[in-house]
Amino acid sequence: REAVRRIAQLGDGQLRSIGLGAMLFGLLMLYLVR
Repeated sequence: REAVRRIAQLGDGQLRSIGLGAMLFGLLMLYLVR
């Protein structure tokens, strides 16, 4: 799909940064839920 192509264009560097951001956001949410 279009989204996959856009992600592919971003490159591994940005993908990793987005992944780390998502992980940090998830951990923050878990911490707040507690």
